Amino acid sequence: MTNTSARTTLTRTVALTAAAGLAVMGTIAEEAHAAPAEIPGTHTQKAPAQQSTGQRTTKTPAKQTKRATTYTAQFAQSRVHLNVRSGRGTDYKRHGLIHPGDRLLIVGKDVQGWTPVNYRGKTSWVATRYITKVTRPVGIYAQRGDHNARTKAVQRDLSTLNYFPSKWVGLPYGPSTTNAVKVFQKANALKQTGVTDAVTVSLLRSKAGAQRAAEAEQKAAQEKSAQKKADAQESAQRHSSSRTSRSSERSTSSDVSTSGIAGSCEASFYSDSQTASGESFNSSDMTAASKTYSFGTRLKVTNKANGRSVVVRVNDRGPYVSGRCLDLSPAAFNQISSPSAGVADVTYEKVS
Repeated sequence: MTNTSARTTLTRTVALTAAAGLAVMGTIAEEAHAAPAEIPGTHTQKAPAQQSTGQRTTKTPAKQTKRATTYTAQFAQSRVHLNVRSGRGTDYKRHGLIHPGDRLLIVGKDVQGWTPVNYRGKTSWVATRYITKVTRPVGIYAQRGDHNARTKAVQRDLSTLNYFPSKWVGLPYGPSTTNAVKVFQKANALKQTGVTDAVTVSLLRSKAGAQRAAEAEQKAAQEKSAQKKADAQESAQRHSSSRTSRSSERSTSSDVSTSGIAGSCEASFYSDSQTASGESFNSSDMTAASKTYSFGTRLKVTNKANGRSVVVRVNDRGPYVSGRCLDLSPAAFNQISSPSAGVADVTYEKVS
C-alpha cells in the first residue's frame, strides 16, 4: 500500500513537471511570432546613425505606384507612301513622307478631303482617301515625376494659348498647371486627366507653334506697315522742305537784301531737259539762264510793267537771242507775267 502510494505520487510529479515545461515552451514560441528577434541590450535604443566617411551614400529611391488611365485616340494609318503637307492641297510645302502602316495622330476634323494630323510637333495635312482612321487605346500614367522634365515647355505652350498666366511659367508643376491642362484637354475633346501624356503634349505643342507663327506673321505685318508709314512721313517732310526752299526763292524785295540795280533787258521763259550746270531742268523750280553770272548766283527779277518780282537762281547759260539777258523757268516767269505775253521788260539785281 505504501509502495503504491509512493509510485502514484512520483508519477503525478513527473506529469506536472512535463506540463509546466510545455507551457513555458508555448509561451516562448508565441513571443517569437509576435515580435522580431533583437540584439540583447538594444531593446529600447534606436539604430545608431551612420557615420560620414567623406563619400556620398546613395539611397535607393522608393518606387512610385503608377496608376494607368486608358482612353482612346484616333490615328491616320497610311495605306500608301503618302506626302505630309503644310496645307490642304498639293501646292503646299511638303513636310515629309510616311510609309504604308505609319500612323499619325489626328488633331481635327476633315476639311475638303484633307485630314489634319500631328507630324513632328507641327499641324500638317494628309489626303483623306489614302488613309484609314483607326482608334487605339492609349495608356497614360498619372505620375507627377514624369512631368517635371517638360514642365516649363508645357507651361509656356499653355501660356501662348492663354490657358496659363505667363508670369507663372517656370514655377514647379502644381495644381495650377494641372487645372490648365484639364481646361486645354476639355477644349480639344480629350479626356480630362490633367496629365501631360504624349497625345496632349503633341497637340499642345502643335497648336502653340501655330499660334506663335501667326503672332510672328502679324508682328511682321505691323512692322512693315509702321515702316511704310515712316517712309511716307519722311517723304512728306522732304516734299515740305522742298516747297519751303522754293517758297524762299519766290521771296519779294521786302524779304531779300540786294546790291542795287544791275541792269535791265527783256526776259522770257524756256524749257529744256538738261542745264549747263549739270542739273536736270525742272520747270517748277525758280531758276534762270544767264550768260554772265556764275552758277548759283541769286537774282531778283522785277517786271517794269506791274512791279512784280521773283528771286531766281542761275543754273544754266543763255539766252542767245538779241536784246534778251535772262531766260526764266516757266514757274519763275509766271510769278511776274502771264505766259501768254511771252516776253517782259525787267530789271535785275544781285541778291547778297
